[in-house]
Amino acid sequence: MRAIIIEDEPLSVAELRTTLAEVAPQIEVVATASSVAEAAAVIAGVGHDLIFMDIHLGDGSGFDIFQRTEISVPVIFITAYDSYALKAFENKGIDYLLKPFGREDLQRAIDKLGLLSGGEARLRSTEPRRRRHRFTRNGSWYTWAPG
Repeated sequence: MRAIIIEDEPLSVAELRTTLAEVAPQIEVVATASSVAEAAAVIAGVGHDLIFMDIHLGDGSGFDIFQRTEISVPVIFITAYDSYALKAFENKGIDYLLKPFGREDLQRAIDKLGLLSGGEARLRSTEPRRRRHRFTRNGSWYTWAPG
């Protein structure tokens, strides 16, 4: 799986890269961007399956990127502000991590990505899934056994 990190703080980028390598080594960071303009160019030019996005960037909001380019992959928002959660979920967000986030928080977000995309087997193992999971609009999960 190929990911882009959109974050304007170099230390946060380094920390996210390190934590990703520990939690989800199958995710390869293929590009980073530190501004809205740079992010729009990277998203349009680099193949990717996932975006990690900060909301407050030096030249605007991460949400401005959605106005500049088509985003067709899931986005995990990572920010220090809790007031944008609803807007994040309205804009391809599958999770919203508040800085400073922990290793377990990132693992949960990656697990959610696997469940939502039907790729749990691809992310975790080659063993077939025995249960199906669905993420509902209100943020809860329900599980059922195929039958």
